[in-house]
Amino acid sequence: MRTKMKSPKNSKERPRRKTLRYSAPHLPDALSFNVHMFTQDIQTGILIRSMDSTGVSVKFAGEDEECRRANGICALVGEDRHRSADTIEAAIEEVVLHLAFRGRALFELVRDSDNNIVNVTSFPAERTWFLFGLYLQIAPFNSDLETKYAILRSADVWRIEMPHELGGYRGYQRLLAKISAWPSLGPKFQEEDLKEGKWPKDFSVGDYRRAYEVERYRATRRWGWNGRDWSSQYITEYYQFYRLLTFRWSIEVLRRHVVDELNSLLRRLGIGASVVLEGLPTPDEILRARDRMERGEIDFAEASKITAPDLAR
Repeated sequence: MRTKMKSPKNSKERPRRKTLRYSAPHLPDALSFNVHMFTQDIQTGILIRSMDSTGVSVKFAGEDEECRRANGICALVGEDRHRSADTIEAAIEEVVLHLAFRGRALFELVRDSDNNIVNVTSFPAERTWFLFGLYLQIAPFNSDLETKYAILRSADVWRIEMPHELGGYRGYQRLLAKISAWPSLGPKFQEEDLKEGKWPKDFSVGDYRRAYEVERYRATRRWGWNGRDWSSQYITEYYQFYRLLTFRWSIEVLRRHVVDELNSLLRRLGIGASVVLEGLPTPDEILRARDRMERGEIDFAEASKITAPDLAR
């Protein structure tokens, strides 16, 4: 059951969000096939599988009452699930959803008259600026909203950006632009010629495809994303495995960054509990396993077991 708002006690009026509701403008690359696959793979990669059977766990650490309060905040960020571990997972997934598409996630901390947090709701990072300790949000010019702008204190906003190891906000924006720059089915002039029943002259589909794949691999080198292509037409099988381990490193960097930001929010709210990950390899452990595989000390099967224990059977 989804829990996004709790009724405040001793309050005659339900607290309302200050931020504006409007559809975030599409990025130029929003419909790119590569962007769709890449952001989807980040979201599915962040999921922790088989927690009960592999020793991998995510939980709260602290006194029972503080853990209950922390669980309430996570339920507001994501959704309230039966187990606290699942509630934490839902909060992480919600944050990663926004980071994957935008590189930045903004949440309003809605308070009641007693200054208690009663809702944590996302709002578009587009058309939102941070100025002199305040967040200014301006609605699109064609919006039919009665209120055209909103101003929030920084104390009422939770802001998370892509970690610097993965390029930060600006670097991630550039990455999305790069992987959407080349149409996967061919350049626009080819599409137009085919619509007219003509085959483009002096155009090699094979050469274009090779340049397209090379550019995609180059653009996502830091992340290690394979573009869902396990063929060895353009790269070696070993390099495919190398990139898979790199992508697992990227996902773990992102997961732990979100957990750190979530714990920072709990401390900021005066909650004496924290989210703890157990059984998952650290980013450094993943890189060491990748290096050992590169030196031939372990094979890919062993490296995979080390870097993805939640997938082990």
